[in-house]
Amino acid sequence: MDTIGNLFDRLCILEKRKEILEEDRSINHEVIDELEEQRGWIVADMGRITKAIRKGKHPGILKKNKIYDPDIKEEECNNLINLIFKLDLVTRKLWELEDKRRDSDNITPDDRLEACDQVSKYNKQRNNLIDRIDEVYVASLKKAKVNEDTYFGC
Repeated sequence: MDTIGNLFDRLCILEKRKEILEEDRSINHEVIDELEEQRGWIVADMGRITKAIRKGKHPGILKKNKIYDPDIKEEECNNLINLIFKLDLVTRKLWELEDKRRDSDNITPDDRLEACDQVSKYNKQRNNLIDRIDEVYVASLKKAKVNEDTYFGC
């Protein structure tokens, strides 16, 4: 089951992938169009999940409760934009580390192992950010006084 945090995570990954593919002049533009369509589906899912949370049909928060790297914690942040920005930065760092780790021709075994350790730490940070995004988003929805039909009509 997706949450808003999961969807923002997927959106960050999609945008990073799209940036890389757009830099590749040989890429078929149909691939870019497909990614843009996927972005639309992710955004539509955000609306669907938001509506379900408001109606009590979706929990909104599904904590990962990851037990590895327990020392990695996020500072308490209630600013949704800052959390999404941090998630994007972590996604980009993970992408960089994964590229480094896979480049076996230009990396020593020790550096490769270090990159693997860093991937684990950044993945933990990523999961913490997803959980926090969910918490802040759901708390914000609970405080919002909106007419459901106006914003989420169907």
